[in-house]
Amino acid sequence: MTPMGRAPETKGNVMSSLDTLKRAIVVGVAGTLAMTFYTFVAGYTHLPHADMRGMLSGFFHLNDAGAWMAYMVFGVGMAYAYRSFFRDRMPARSWMRGVFYAFFAWLFVQVIAMPVMGHGFFSGSMMTAVGMFLSMMCYGAMVGFLYEQS
Repeated sequence: MTPMGRAPETKGNVMSSLDTLKRAIVVGVAGTLAMTFYTFVAGYTHLPHADMRGMLSGFFHLNDAGAWMAYMVFGVGMAYAYRSFFRDRMPARSWMRGVFYAFFAWLFVQVIAMPVMGHGFFSGSMMTAVGMFLSMMCYGAMVGFLYEQS
């Protein structure tokens, strides 16, 4: 044991960190695809939706390929954060844990990230905020469900 009470870094700990990252990549991409699918369907069915990939593209001045990469990286990063820091602290089980996490992530995005990106509180539009809420709930449900399967 180290003075801080943790096990020293061993090859086994590194492998589990790599396994966690690999799982976060798979789960994060699946969650991001679920969110993208909702946005795609919502566009055709006149449900509220938000183009988060487009928002990232505009804010970071990215081309299409770069915007898709940033979008996926954010999805994977959020899945990694969920598994590493939040999953065991969330109430409920399975997909509901992911939905709770997505709600708090959505709230953070609406109150902090959107004003920083120049869109105003709650995306500057209730319909955009509701669309982002619904797509993030799809993301959270998928991430929560897939992490419970492992």
